[in-house]
Amino acid sequence: MKKTIAATLLAASMSTAFAADANVCNIVIDYPAGGTSDQYVRLLQKNNPNIQIEYRPGGGGALAIHQLNENKNYAWFGSPVFALSNSPVKDPPVELVRILVGAPILAVTNKNITWEQILSGKKINIGVPAIGTSHQLIGLQLKEHNPNIEVIPTSGDNKALPMVMNGDLDVYLISATAGLKWVDDFKVQNIFTVTYNKPLIKGKVELNYLGFNGIFVHKDATPEQKAHLMACVETATTPKDWQETLKKMGAEPIDLTGAEKDKAFAKFVQLLRKYNQ
Repeated sequence: MKKTIAATLLAASMSTAFAADANVCNIVIDYPAGGTSDQYVRLLQKNNPNIQIEYRPGGGGALAIHQLNENKNYAWFGSPVFALSNSPVKDPPVELVRILVGAPILAVTNKNITWEQILSGKKINIGVPAIGTSHQLIGLQLKEHNPNIEVIPTSGDNKALPMVMNGDLDVYLISATAGLKWVDDFKVQNIFTVTYNKPLIKGKVELNYLGFNGIFVHKDATPEQKAHLMACVETATTPKDWQETLKKMGAEPIDLTGAEKDKAFAKFVQLLRKYNQ
C-alpha cells in the first residue's frame, strides 16, 4: 500500500515537472552575455519569463548550431551568418522562421577621420565583430571604392573597444544598440549610419544593409516543437512596448514571416555571397 502511494506521488510529481518544463522555451545565442543579441533576447524574456537563454559563443556560430542538433526543441536567435559560402558549418541544418530585429550599424572612430578619408585610397583598418556579419558586408562594399581598406574581424565588441581607443582600428562597424553607448560613454565619433533595407548613398558610393536578427529552428524539429517555440516568441512580442523599447535601444522593429521573410532572407544571401566568393 505504502509503495503504491509513493509511486503515485512520484508519478504526480514527475507529471507536474514535465508540465512545467513543457512551458519553457530555450533560446540559444552565439555571442557572450551582455552583447546586442543578449539585450534583444532579454527583452523577449522580460515579456515571457518562460524563455530561457543559453550562451554558446565560439566557432562562428557552430557551437550554437551543435546545441540545436542535440536539442531540436531549442531555437537560435541571431543573424543569418550561415548564408555565407565560407560558413564553418557546411549546409547548416537550420530554418529561419521569423525576422524580428534590424539593428542600424554605426561607423565609429577615436580619430579625426572623415567619410572622404575612408575613400581617399589610403590604408584604412576597418574592424567588424566577425566574418559573415552585416558589418563585414558594409566593410567589403567600402573596400570596392578603396582597395587599401583592410576589413579586420575582432571577435566581438569587447575585444574591439581597446583597439578603437588606442587607434589600432581606424574605424569600427558596430550595431547601433551598442554603438550609441560607445558614443556616450567613450566619446567616440560616429562617421555614418546604415539602416536596414535603406541604402546609404553618398556621391558615387551606395552601401546596402539587409542584415537582421531572427529566430531559427532545426529543420528536423517537429511541427509541435516549432509551434511551441513560435508561440513563446509571439507571446513575447505581443506587448505594445516591444517595438517602442527596441526603438529606444537604437534598433529597428521588423516582423516578417512567410513569403516576406523568405524574400528578405534570399536578398541577404545574394548580397553576402556576392562579396564572399
